[in-house]
Amino acid sequence: VVPEDRFRVTGLSLEPSPARPGEAVRVRLRVACERPPARGYAMVALLGQRSFWQNHDHDLGGAVLTPEQTGIAAWPPGEHDLELSVTLPEHAPAVTPVLIALSTPEAGSGLTCDLPGVRADAYGLHLALPVLREHPPAATSRGDFPDSRVRTLDGNPTLCIDGEAVPPILWSSSYGSPRRWHAYAQTGLTLFRPLLDGTPVYAAGQRAANEEAWFREVDRVLNAAVAVDGRIRLLPAVTMDPDPEWLFDEPSEQMLGGRGSLVIPLAMQVPDRGQVRPTFMSAAWRRDGAAALSRWVRHMRQQPYAGNVIGVCLFAGRAGENYWGGNERNLVFDAAGNYDARPRAAWEAGDVSMAARRTFRSFLLQRYGTPERLRQAWQRPAVDVDDILDPARLPAAELCDLLCWTGKRPGEGSLRDALTPGVGTLPMDYFQCFAEAMVDSFAAWGRAIKEASDGRLLTGCFYGYALSQLYTAVPGFHGHTAVAAAARCPDLDFFVSPSEYNEARRAGEPYWGLNITDSLRLHNKLWIYEMDTRTYLAEHMPKTFSRDETLAVMQRDAAAALSKGAAWWWYEFASGQGGAGAREWFLDPAIAELASELGRLYRDLLSQPERGPSAQIAVFYHGESLTAQDLFPPTATINIIAGRFTFLDQMQRLGAPFDLYNLADLPVLQERGLLDQYRLCLFLNPVYLDPTERAWLDLCKGSGRTVVWLWAPGLAGPDRSPDPAHVATTTGIPGVRWLDRRAVQSWRPVAAAHSALEGLRRDQDLTAEPFPAGTTWERFGNEVWPLVYVDAKACGEEVEPLGHWVLEGRPVDDMLAVCARTATAADGTAWTSVLATVPLLPARVLRNLAAAAGVHLYWDGPEVLFASRHLVALHSGAAPAAGELRLPRPCTVREALGGAVLARDAATLRVDLAPFSTALYRLE
Repeated sequence: VVPEDRFRVTGLSLEPSPARPGEAVRVRLRVACERPPARGYAMVALLGQRSFWQNHDHDLGGAVLTPEQTGIAAWPPGEHDLELSVTLPEHAPAVTPVLIALSTPEAGSGLTCDLPGVRADAYGLHLALPVLREHPPAATSRGDFPDSRVRTLDGNPTLCIDGEAVPPILWSSSYGSPRRWHAYAQTGLTLFRPLLDGTPVYAAGQRAANEEAWFREVDRVLNAAVAVDGRIRLLPAVTMDPDPEWLFDEPSEQMLGGRGSLVIPLAMQVPDRGQVRPTFMSAAWRRDGAAALSRWVRHMRQQPYAGNVIGVCLFAGRAGENYWGGNERNLVFDAAGNYDARPRAAWEAGDVSMAARRTFRSFLLQRYGTPERLRQAWQRPAVDVDDILDPARLPAAELCDLLCWTGKRPGEGSLRDALTPGVGTLPMDYFQCFAEAMVDSFAAWGRAIKEASDGRLLTGCFYGYALSQLYTAVPGFHGHTAVAAAARCPDLDFFVSPSEYNEARRAGEPYWGLNITDSLRLHNKLWIYEMDTRTYLAEHMPKTFSRDETLAVMQRDAAAALSKGAAWWWYEFASGQGGAGAREWFLDPAIAELASELGRLYRDLLSQPERGPSAQIAVFYHGESLTAQDLFPPTATINIIAGRFTFLDQMQRLGAPFDLYNLADLPVLQERGLLDQYRLCLFLNPVYLDPTERAWLDLCKGSGRTVVWLWAPGLAGPDRSPDPAHVATTTGIPGVRWLDRRAVQSWRPVAAAHSALEGLRRDQDLTAEPFPAGTTWERFGNEVWPLVYVDAKACGEEVEPLGHWVLEGRPVDDMLAVCARTATAADGTAWTSVLATVPLLPARVLRNLAAAAGVHLYWDGPEVLFASRHLVALHSGAAPAAGELRLPRPCTVREALGGAVLARDAATLRVDLAPFSTALYRLE
């Protein structure tokens, strides 16, 4: 709209200049008009700048004089003076943009100006106000990225920036703003993970223009953060999902479901809306993504903020968490509006795009090498590796049916038979390939970043949702099982995972980060907890509802990370500039004080020696076994009981810390001499093992160690069919059988005295029902089949019964559900094998087994416990907790937060905990 009135600005001043945050600035304007104005105008001074990204806000407020206050409507021709006062917010950046306009909501005037340092356009006058920041960007400016690396120091992966060990605690938000940067940096924790909008991956024909615009907005966001506080170090998160035009140009790289679905629904609530996605098996996506990241890193390296960038976090897929194409294609709402899932015959699994077929072919060539080995593995005498590329020879529907096990017979259980003619290891190979392909994609992009930065930038991604995949109630989520391969990837430094999204996030419950945490530690990878803690200020559920609960939960979560030497970022879901949804979740004085205290504690712990694993209990996870399990019942029932009911719900309550590894870490632990410290080893799910993996298990047998096995370890493998005799060989417990019937998993402790059963009621059944009546997935049922047990008549006198299967409400004398046997290892030393074919073990039993194995027990109660050599933490539930905390050595005990000395040269510490509270103790 052509302005009705034009004015020439002949004088302009901002006083004081430079100004200080919080100070009032006088804006004086001298304006010349050649004729009387047609209307009155307000004088507006706006601080900040426009954001061209939806999730970033650079607005800093402003001030206005109304048309009545300016009196412009009555101006005669000539020069006139205007003045207003605008207060700088505390978070005003070192160079604060200022826009001055004479305007109304209906019409604006045209301003011209020839004064130095002032630019005029249709919006008004643009100038910059220097602000005296306490930590200006000039204080940390440099000509290159800092040298940021993860180094194992004193036994633990450590974030090092220019050679200095730094507490790896970050702030993050889905909505960036100067107010957040300033307020959170005031805690002394100045690492931030900004979320960048858009993508660097564009179609070739549109790359130049789009890339230039994207670079410009990245620069705006990162410069703005550093301008608020020059100490800020940035780990920007970039979404690698390509621009849609790239997918149109590369149709073979689009993920194509096994039943022909190209569009992935955005949500079950809107099944008619979806997205076309690239496949993680796409070599072209890796190539173009790597090239784009290389150009971006080289661009950033030339910017003023380069000295503040420490790495890049790579996002892809839904919420950046690097999965798609599984459950969202198969979950639906039924006619009554309830959750439901497609039946087996209609379930869509796999990716049959040409890109996926090419990558699967390469995977098979690497795994098998020759056609003969592939034919033997797949039990297909005529198959050739090139058949993978031919939809006529390996039709999509056939592959999908094999992945979904649509030909499954009624008596077959959770585990596939790798010797099935025409099937063999094909499903296992495919699921493993898909999981590794996801890691390979991020490795390609991480490698490009490292090469372009000469190794100065950190790289990582969301990956390793291994525990949630183990116990997920709904099948079809096989992308995160390659955690053993991920931990060994040289091109990625860190992996991120959140905790479970349920009521367990509230006070009184354990806290989990889903990844195989100590495997990452073993291989010099930094694990980052995503603590999207829904504080009492948040609008998202599940959340905490008071400041006290928020602080107790944040202390519990921090203790979980501190005890592992892990990293974390506090992450808030925020949106917009106003309303409850825009509220900062952590902008609270008590939360800020806690954050500062945790930062000081972490710095103290970084200075301590021997920060590596110190637990005496090791738990082992096997991702490859999941590739051999049915997507449908009884798999979920078995895995939920082992993974959630026993491991997640009980292990943190047994009174001693533990370390969590991949099965493939066993030979590494042995080689480094770390295996000797573990008195008790628990194997979660090693049910499908090859000969090499079976040999690894023998490393735990002997040296007086206790080994606990859940369900059916070693039941099958790529070289053998499922057979309970294999479980007997694996565990050293003879007489393992299975019964061809269905039943709910339940066991009753034996009446005879045994140390493992101390404290248990002998007349009470321990029954596992993951899907009780009335719950969402009741349709999956709680029964398992066949029933694995130890035959009491065939196992021999050396086997000690601990519990019997309960069928139809009564214990079955001949069917042992839990038992133990002391055996002699190949080196002549003794070891104790405990087999729980019903994999439901309460914390009391686990504590008893640990005590008998010689594990140091810190605590006897059911409270959540975390511990390392230098730190112990307890978190209470609904009841108060009191007792003696048994220390691992005589030491001085301080309050970890605050520093008050509680005891000197003490072997125990009296503890009294209020309900829903956390106590952290520093051991010196």
